Order: sequence, then C-alpha cells, then structure tokens
Amino acid sequence: MELSTKLVKEWEEANQCKTQLSHGQPGSITEEQVVWRPPEAGFYKLNVDASLHSGESMFALGLIVRHDRGQFIMGKNMKIAGELSVMEAEATRVYEVIKWINSTDLHHVVIESDSQLVVHALHAEDSYQLEVGHIIDECKEKLKEQTDLSVLHVEKQANKAAHLMTRVPYLLDSYNYFISPPELLLEMLPSNFQVNENFLVFQKKTCTSLCYTRGLY
Repeated sequence: MELSTKLVKEWEEANQCKTQLSHGQPGSITEEQVVWRPPEAGFYKLNVDASLHSGESMFALGLIVRHDRGQFIMGKNMKIAGELSVMEAEATRVYEVIKWINSTDLHHVVIESDSQLVVHALHAEDSYQLEVGHIIDECKEKLKEQTDLSVLHVEKQANKAAHLMTRVPYLLDSYNYFISPPELLLEMLPSNFQVNENFLVFQKKTCTSLCYTRGLY
C-alpha cells in the first residue's frame, strides 16, 4: 500500500510539472490555446494516456484514434495489474500502442503522448540507460519495422480524450474496444480539436457507443 501511494504521488508531481503553463509573458501558451489538432490528409492520429489509481496495484491505459477530419475511428482502454514507476507506465503505454497498431490494418498513424521524456528518448540516437531503457529500445525496433508510424509529444490539455478513455469502466486484466465514442467523451470531443467549422464530426443525439470487452490472457 505504501508503495502504491508513493507511485501515485510521484505520478501527480510529474503531471503537475507538465501542466504548468506560462501566464502574462509575451509569446506564452495559455490553456485555451492548447487544443487537439487533426493530422494531415490521409493520416490517422492516435492519442494515448495512462493513469495510476491511488491504493491500487494497477495502472490504466486509454487510447483514441481519429482521422484527418477529426472523426472518432476507434478507441481502447485496459487495466493492467502491477506497480510501475511513472516513467515505466509512460513508456509501457507507448509500447502497447505500437504493438497494437502492428496488429491492426491502420497505416500512416501519428501517435501523440504527453510524456515528453519518453518521446525525447524515442527520438534520441543513443540508447536510453535508465529504468525503462529496454522498453524504449523495443519501441524503437518496432518503429523501424513500421515506417509509417511516428511518435510526437503533445501538451496534456490536447490529450484529454485519451485521458478520459482511462476513466471508462473496465475490468482488471481486460480491455474494452470501442467502435463509437463512449458516453464520457461525447461532450468534449467536438470542442477539443480545431477543424473546418462546416464539418460535423458526429450527431450527439444519435451516437451510441458500441463496445467489446476482452480478457488480456
């Protein structure tokens, strides 16, 4: 229990550092300016996030895929048993996403994560030597195998949809696969990206979430 509390505190401190935005300075970025933006034409964008739960020896992962006009394509979340450090959870979520994309028919995918450390490590030429070095190396190898994948950093405010996916109910050591947005995302998706105002993403009143649950083992 003490270890779980320590890890959650470490997670919260790391997130606090990431979400500190400048105010009142020339050229500074305010929270209102940080929004999700669709990828270029012909590409998909996958946002991923992970979260720890206080008092529980597990972490949650959520992802959402949208196309170049902002429409929801698919989503997934999972709850995995185990106590990880912040860096381990951040690296594991990117690894799981790359591995999952390799098992689908998706191509030309831009992966966005709000973990600046992990994204920097993936783009570094040298091998990462800290606790997650082996995970980073495995990610790099998989990225070499699928050259139409890229991993970029995004501010936490533009990654809200993926964060909300981690909050959709699920069972331990299982995952939910969504082919339409879960109800928790319906209110925020239209306002969380910039796209041509004449384009309608989806009809809120008629959108029903379709979900499949599977065990991890």
